[in-house]
Amino acid sequence: MKAQRLHALAEAYGADLRRWPASERAFAESLIAADPSLKAVLDEAAALDALLDAAPAPAPRPS
Repeated sequence: MKAQRLHALAEAYGADLRRWPASERAFAESLIAADPSLKAVLDEAAALDALLDAAPAPAPRPS
């Protein structure tokens, strides 16, 4: 159940824990410390973050 919560938070806030609410950040850090294999969740989120950061911004439409 806790791993599912970590997945949901990573999907919502991305891989950078600084963007997460403080209480959730502490939860993620403690969960990953207890099970380092869960860092893969943040690694996957980081890959998506990188793709989104690399995507061009949409051009504004003329009104």
